[in-house]
Amino acid sequence: MNGVAMDFVTNAEDPELAQSISQRFERAGPGAIQEPIMAVLPGLALDAIISVLFITSFISKNGGNGFELFANGAGIGQLLQLIPLGIGAFYGVSALKKAVRLVLPSNE
Repeated sequence: MNGVAMDFVTNAEDPELAQSISQRFERAGPGAIQEPIMAVLPGLALDAIISVLFITSFISKNGGNGFELFANGAGIGQLLQLIPLGIGAFYGVSALKKAVRLVLPSNE
């Protein structure tokens, strides 16, 4: 949209327009405004791929169990090896949130 072609006014400048828009939102109800699938899908796919790559990296580096690296105690080296798992978990949660946004309507 071209912002130069738009005419922005406050609610006080045009109370009739403000009331009309407010009534339209009330009639539409909660969840009427939903993001298009193509706005959410690329970010969801990217987050899922990054999550899988980091978690796979952690598993391949530390074996199937992964937490056997604490068998000899917990040192700074062992804690640093958890970084890929943390990053993978972060992106996994982000992907899940985006997947939920696709399924459930927004309450905005």
